[in-house]
Amino acid sequence: MKKILVELNQTCNLNCEYCFYRDYSRNKEMLNLNDIKNIISKNPNLEKVFLTGGEATINSHFKEIIEEFKKNDIKVVVFTNAIKFNNVENLDSYINLVEKFLVTYDHYKDYYKYRMNLDATLNVIKKIVSYNCDKLVVKVCINKQNIDDLDDIFHFLVNLGVKYFSINFIHNIESSNIDFELSLSELAKVFEIIDKYIGYFNSKYIGYLKRFFFNNDMSIELSCLAGDKFKFINCKGEEYICPANFKKKGGCLSKECICIWEMFYEK
Repeated sequence: MKKILVELNQTCNLNCEYCFYRDYSRNKEMLNLNDIKNIISKNPNLEKVFLTGGEATINSHFKEIIEEFKKNDIKVVVFTNAIKFNNVENLDSYINLVEKFLVTYDHYKDYYKYRMNLDATLNVIKKIVSYNCDKLVVKVCINKQNIDDLDDIFHFLVNLGVKYFSINFIHNIESSNIDFELSLSELAKVFEIIDKYIGYFNSKYIGYLKRFFFNNDMSIELSCLAGDKFKFINCKGEEYICPANFKKKGGCLSKECICIWEMFYEK
């Protein structure tokens, strides 16, 4: 195993209206430093780890965990809403330990009503850009409620100095009566906007997404990479060959995972 996705905890410091965790109860357990040492010991070929949650940065052992990976020459990518870093004085000490921060974001207007603390996330985006913009990927959470502003969102972030974008398509959840999921025609509109900013994206990954949505192309290029190259470890330390098998026992989600785990298709 050269790549592992590690769920440090399922708890979060936000309660976003469209988060799929609203349909599930969040487990209170979290991995600690000893758990991480065991993961490293069991996976001697590990080159890169992707840390996620919940919100990974609120794990009480977060700094020790990324230091341990760094000490073992394992690259760290962190999925985060970045809010925890807003009041951190020595943010550079975290930045130096991490290869990439994938910061989830969905708007530039502070009154956007489906997610809280946009200002805090925006402040951290600015700080990381000013320190080292190559360390930052802004992962825009695209849904029916923000597609009319999507061009402005990307334009706004580009003007801040953001160099890299990623995307996450929001699906409807049972606990909300708000319609977030995009229709095929709306997806086409989204990709037209993305094409305007394609230099900021992993174009190979975007190409795979287009084929998935519009051609239903399940060729060998889109075959699953889990199993011998990738695994998922949840906050209890349980191992799965992919997150889909964790969320839906015994069944693949028809390769829809490519919409989420762009770590399969890195540049």
